[in-house]
Amino acid sequence: MTQFNTDTLAGVQQHVPGSGGRLHFFDHLRAIIILLVVVLHTSMTYMAFPATWWYVIEPRNSLVFTILVLLLDVPNMQILFFIAGFFAYASLERYGTARFLRQKAVRLGLPWLVGVVFLAPLVTYLIPVTRGIARPYLEFWATDFWGPYYQQSVYWFLGILFLLFVLLAILHRSVPQLRGVVRQAQTPTWALFATFWAVTTLWYFLSSMVTPADTWANALKLFVYQPARLLLYAGYFGLGIYADRRGWFRADGYRPKLDLWGMAAVITATFYLGFRFSWAGGSDILPLAVQAALFNAFCLAALMASTALFQQYVNRPGRLWSSLARNAYAIYYVHPLILYPAAYVALSVEASIFLEFAFLATLTVLVAWGLGALVLTRWPVLRDIF
Repeated sequence: MTQFNTDTLAGVQQHVPGSGGRLHFFDHLRAIIILLVVVLHTSMTYMAFPATWWYVIEPRNSLVFTILVLLLDVPNMQILFFIAGFFAYASLERYGTARFLRQKAVRLGLPWLVGVVFLAPLVTYLIPVTRGIARPYLEFWATDFWGPYYQQSVYWFLGILFLLFVLLAILHRSVPQLRGVVRQAQTPTWALFATFWAVTTLWYFLSSMVTPADTWANALKLFVYQPARLLLYAGYFGLGIYADRRGWFRADGYRPKLDLWGMAAVITATFYLGFRFSWAGGSDILPLAVQAALFNAFCLAALMASTALFQQYVNRPGRLWSSLARNAYAIYYVHPLILYPAAYVALSVEASIFLEFAFLATLTVLVAWGLGALVLTRWPVLRDIF
């Protein structure tokens, strides 16, 4: 059976010496989150009140998909940043700065560059195509894409993650106190979780006072991000590092309680959904503060509940799980190239949007999974990346 590539999308490793056993559940959780990213992106085609810039918008829509989008959009990427951080420090200590950065450059930096320059424009071209205002593709690529249409599609995550790895390596090399930190089991206090929630909430609130929380921005067209979530990317990455050094999820370490965190996730998700459907938007301070508080409470609760759930019930290797985990990066990387063109073709199909949604999501996952298993993780050069 092919072993899982230890330094791919989120830097998950099957085994770290002294860990007290392989943390298979992280591989499985990461893979499921990526499948949920596909579900999220499929839902955005059929949601009511879609983003006006979305690649393909089906005129027929349903609030069911809006609910899916609101729920999945909150914790997905933060969970991936947490998992990446959880294994980052041990990997850096094991390989050293130079080798660590070379690995990240090959497995994140290069795919990010290719994705931004060549793949994101292909996906973005569907925006003018579906609106009937498209100019020839090469002309679009040379002009409009680098102007009003600029974005990085799903590849923004690779850029931000690569940046976090680089910053970690710089800090590790520059600050002696950060080197050789021994893993010691320590149970987190509720003050830790409360402080983390308060800091992320304050950032989200202050950012949303300047620009709407769902706004995308870019730094000199290099890094693309949502300002309200910028600190969350680094925060959850850092929380992952802290969790690893404090022995969370190990045999003798802290294991979140599923009943407690699961209830917290359900309650915060319910209140968050209720607020989003009752709030008409705007810049009033109180609603923005409530949105920030509920968003970050749900995000943190969802992280802890999902890790508790997967550690308790999905923590054993299996043939299907191993294949899915091995090809998760490939699924993430290529799914826009399958999903959005297929959604464009589906615009001409008069079928139930729920059947279309199920078909598109399933088709995308299976084709991307197949490309990963048969091509990206097997061909020379590519298999060193994926």
